[in-house]
Amino acid sequence: YAKAMPLVAQARVELETFSLDNGLSDRLVRKIFRDRAGFLWIGARNGLNRFDGRNFYVYDSYRAAPYHLTADDIAAIAQLRNGKLVLAYHGKTDGIDLLDPSTGQLTPIRLPERVRMEQVLPTKTAAVFLIARQNDAYSLWRLDEAAAAFSQLAVFPADRPPGPAHADAAGNIWIAA
Repeated sequence: YAKAMPLVAQARVELETFSLDNGLSDRLVRKIFRDRAGFLWIGARNGLNRFDGRNFYVYDSYRAAPYHLTADDIAAIAQLRNGKLVLAYHGKTDGIDLLDPSTGQLTPIRLPERVRMEQVLPTKTAAVFLIARQNDAYSLWRLDEAAAAFSQLAVFPADRPPGPAHADAAGNIWIAA
């Protein structure tokens, strides 16, 4: 739990905490994302939570539509230009879903066989890139939303796997090698 504490020469900061008692799906929060409509989307180990400022609405693999997801362990959240959310899962189920928040429609995107997500890189231009591993090789992929699939853009040399990566505001992908 958090507690507000006055800081010297600073305005008083008040914190409000939320927990399972308030409707969160899990204590372990992995990602927090604010969409263009102002909702907070909180990706947790056990589902996705939409917070409207008052209430939590939980999406997970056990619920019926419009609150159903393919898997529960949320690794990344991004938003496309059309408003759909890109949800990346990791753990027992590696994969991507496109979720239309206005309808609850879920479009699963299958990764090629034996491809394991390593990093998900959403850009400010609404593109989504993925660094993935297949056997001992690493590669860079880009989401083709129209085809609901990823296309491979580059393969990294086997002796030089990619390090941390970053997507900048211009849509460039920076990868440490």
